[in-house]
Amino acid sequence: MAFKNKDDLQDNLGALEGMTIGQIASEHNLSTLRAQWEMVLSGERKYIEKQIINDIIEQDFFKVQKNSSEDPDLNLDDGDLFELKVSHLFKSKGLIRPKYRLVLKVLNYEDMAANQNWHDSALYKKLRQMVIVFYYKDEEKPPWEWIVTSSFIWLSSDYDERIQSDYTLTRTRVLCGQKISESDTEFLANCPKHNSKFCWWCHIGDECTNPKKKHPAPHPVLDGALRKHPAIGMAEKRGYCIPAQYMAVIFSNQIRMNLERKVTSYGVPIEKVPHLY
Repeated sequence: MAFKNKDDLQDNLGALEGMTIGQIASEHNLSTLRAQWEMVLSGERKYIEKQIINDIIEQDFFKVQKNSSEDPDLNLDDGDLFELKVSHLFKSKGLIRPKYRLVLKVLNYEDMAANQNWHDSALYKKLRQMVIVFYYKDEEKPPWEWIVTSSFIWLSSDYDERIQSDYTLTRTRVLCGQKISESDTEFLANCPKHNSKFCWWCHIGDECTNPKKKHPAPHPVLDGALRKHPAIGMAEKRGYCIPAQYMAVIFSNQIRMNLERKVTSYGVPIEKVPHLY
């Protein structure tokens, strides 16, 4: 789908809200989704792949094909660019919120070291402005009946100072050759972005007392978990992300509802979420 400009994009995002995954899906992707669901029902699979839902929204509504480009996903006719992100909502104790962090882009340590201001970094092109689509993963319905509750434009300018503060803190640790963690920052966080094996302490040759490792040190550090680092040569492949708790804030702000708490759970009461009731 071609979008003339930001206003045209905004109008189409409004039309997406309230649609089911089945209404959006192409015949091919819907067939794949149904096949996976049958395997879930038969016990051959534990769950359907999250990526198939993403593909339906990205490919069948926005007409964005899979690619490895560093450019944002949506290129409007007037040249404006928007990154596209799809995330699912879940229910806990009657409250709805995003379940996972939103992964943005692989962290390039050398690019971060070269750019003090996050506006000059490679991250800025991806994070500057995004289209975020939330759908509700209703465990009581088949996936083609899941509903898109929110589809909207998100602007980094609303969070600019917070992003720069977190970026600076992470950059300082990178330049000092220190370990970075999702717990270091608040809004712009970072998380592992690999399916390989990595242990920071074993990697740098320090004494390892990592309680998360089942076996005693040394722990394996495989090439698939590494990328170039300006201070220590190589370090763990990690990605920029927005933590789940802040995605919940973004979601609740977008639908103009306050987050509520029930014991250890938090979110928006399901009856207050648009299109679910």
